[in-house]
Amino acid sequence: MSNSEFDTAIEDIANNISNITLTDTEVEMVSLTAAKEIAHTLKSFSGRSEHLDFFIVSVDKYYIRYHEGTQDESLKEFVFASICSKIIDEAGDFLLCRPDLKTWPQIKTALRQKFGDRINRQVLSEQLNFLNRNKNESILDFIERIKL
Repeated sequence: MSNSEFDTAIEDIANNISNITLTDTEVEMVSLTAAKEIAHTLKSFSGRSEHLDFFIVSVDKYYIRYHEGTQDESLKEFVFASICSKIIDEAGDFLLCRPDLKTWPQIKTALRQKFGDRINRQVLSEQLNFLNRNKNESILDFIERIKL
């Protein structure tokens, strides 16, 4: 096959592909399938504050892609249920006690208020950098003094 024949064949394939259209139902099914697969990769959140930021960032990406990016109400319901199913243990118990939380943004705010760090990590890091052991202080006394 010559280069021109190859180019023509590629052009024909490209034209055939561009003529393929999906119905709205087919697009919704593709989106639902993708949302299900991605939902399996989301990590759970049990209430440990050191895991909250990672959980929120990953769920935000999922939520924006599959909830805000669609008009399909069944997909939106699935996405919300998937997110809620990833909130377990102490955080899950908290969520059960809060039936007023009906959207991911509401849940995210409530989780931050309940389980978020109350200490600014940057300030804490700077404070720890300036701690020194006193002249006649034992290591055990120093450790006891800096315990939070």
